[in-house]
Amino acid sequence: MAEKTRRSGRPEGSVPRYRRVVEALREELKSGRWKPCEPLPSLRQMARRYRVGLQVVRSAVKVLIAEDRIKVTPGRSIVAKNQGFVVSATSNLVALVLGHSLRVQWESPHLAAIQRGIERGMGEICDPLLIVHDPKRLRKTIPPDLLCLPVRLIFLLGQFYASTLRRYAKLGVPAALIDQPGHRWGLSSISVDNADAARDAVSRLMAMGHRRIAFIRFVLLDIKDVDPDSKERTEGFRRAFLDAGLPQPDGAVFNSFSKDTFESPNVRAIFDADPPFTAVLAADPGLAHLVAEAAAARGLDVPRDLSIAAFHGKGDAQNYWTGPAIDFEEMGRRAAVELGTGKAGPHPVNISVRTEWNVGKTAAPPGR
Repeated sequence: MAEKTRRSGRPEGSVPRYRRVVEALREELKSGRWKPCEPLPSLRQMARRYRVGLQVVRSAVKVLIAEDRIKVTPGRSIVAKNQGFVVSATSNLVALVLGHSLRVQWESPHLAAIQRGIERGMGEICDPLLIVHDPKRLRKTIPPDLLCLPVRLIFLLGQFYASTLRRYAKLGVPAALIDQPGHRWGLSSISVDNADAARDAVSRLMAMGHRRIAFIRFVLLDIKDVDPDSKERTEGFRRAFLDAGLPQPDGAVFNSFSKDTFESPNVRAIFDADPPFTAVLAADPGLAHLVAEAAAARGLDVPRDLSIAAFHGKGDAQNYWTGPAIDFEEMGRRAAVELGTGKAGPHPVNISVRTEWNVGKTAAPPGR
């Protein structure tokens, strides 16, 4: 009988060397030698340990990755994965990282609406959602063990340091900012079409007859910068004057901080202007309330003596405020459905959400 054919120098029926490495590593993983997220030896260390070449180890690693027993992190470390039911059920995991506390999340109408929308959208695409929160740490750092889970997309909601956002942009996992623009960080995002909405709001106030218009915006002490949405709204505010061929009033942009009251110097400055402003655009309803309280303290009626337009959530206080209305729940749903189904890949995708103008009860022609 003819001698059996040899292939690649290996007798017929013998076990390939990489399969022996696979079986050895598989048994050690099953025995719990490496805990979930714990790094395995390097490729060179494994090659020495099993007395094989690097290519043999690479082939073995590919098999174990395909079996979902190990994974390669963005830092190129090989780590063990848990094969239990919960981890297996959370494949294709989407993480929602909060840059604030759960208390803030629950108490803020617009943040709660965004989360409801995300949950609706995740239900539509049938993928699991993990919520991660720790504001003191997560504004400054990326949770290292998050990348040990089968996360395919990270949503960022809240305020984060610029250095943290730059690190998210360099991860091997796509990350997307929710409710603030992400292009300056190289991140995907979904946010309000801030500049156009502010330009439209000021143009509408001008059409009523207003020329002395102020804009009040937030400065965030936590990140030591102007709120990203407010920055874009400032651009739209200024653009409206250019479009109309009118000079922007001197000192028309005012900053406010989270602890300000209607008696704070930053709010009082609006009313100290000479000649006085006849209308104010506020970056959000909280700032609009401060301006309204300050006006009432001076015996001014809104909107007869002072018009106020404000960015606000759709349905806020039965649409009391005049200004751009934002459907935050739909924003969250679109984030999950549009970014969660593949748009947020290796290249950033930035989605703009249009506002709807709400007539409200707080704006009228000057001197009415």
